[in-house]
Amino acid sequence: MRKTLAAIGATLMCLVTPATSQALVNGSEVQDGDSNAAAVVQISACTGAVVAPQWVLTARHCVEVQNLRRSVYTGIDRAQRKDPSLKYISDYALLAPTGDVALAHVTTPLNVANIPAIRRRKADFGTEGTVYGWGNGTGLKLASAQVDIGKYAWGLGGPREQEGSFFGYHRSGTRNGRGDSGGPLFVDGEIAGVTSASYLRGNGAVSFASLHGLYEWIENTIGEDSVWNPPLYPQPREDGAQEPRQEAGGDNRLQEPQVSRPAYSGGLGSLSS
Repeated sequence: MRKTLAAIGATLMCLVTPATSQALVNGSEVQDGDSNAAAVVQISACTGAVVAPQWVLTARHCVEVQNLRRSVYTGIDRAQRKDPSLKYISDYALLAPTGDVALAHVTTPLNVANIPAIRRRKADFGTEGTVYGWGNGTGLKLASAQVDIGKYAWGLGGPREQEGSFFGYHRSGTRNGRGDSGGPLFVDGEIAGVTSASYLRGNGAVSFASLHGLYEWIENTIGEDSVWNPPLYPQPREDGAQEPRQEAGGDNRLQEPQVSRPAYSGGLGSLSS
């Protein structure tokens, strides 16, 4: 397994497309008793996970416009969109200091039975995980898929974000699609990563934003009544570059930093069946 993943990783330095809005292709419909799935939500055209009563974890490129109001839907069935009791509103989002990660604030507490924990340590190479996603290709129910954890790489900020992301490799012909962006990757019942980008070759390879280095930021944010002060927009990054703009809906086209790693050319969104 390790040799196989290493070999695949060595050949993946190609164009990737940020997970904007597609569905888990060939994914499996989740079952009613799936405790992890209960925390997965739709947020605009992306996927997210409830990590506190009023906070949803998702991908940064899904909520780049921080003060935009977005609809959030709980439940594992698409019929949830017709049930007003399952609809919530996110009034703003906070962007993580590094990586393709963000937290969206919800105006009223989300009625979710199981709120998963954030993984404090790295997911080990070769470990199996489960990713969830809502997307254009997803059927009537939320979809999930099994992935194998590969090597770690830089985050969106380049070399200053060592191990900010890691590769994942879908099993059994599944792959990400538009709408799966922001979907949680569970390892041993904890959220280890956020779906960030897929590879244009369609070989099932996915880039996940790692959470192990953001654990304290996430806990500090969701553990208090954070007051959001609207920043000047666009916000400058530490390297002096401007953050890419994103239209409402989460279909952002990210530009890859000029470094020797896979270049982003679009976004993921969903897991379709």
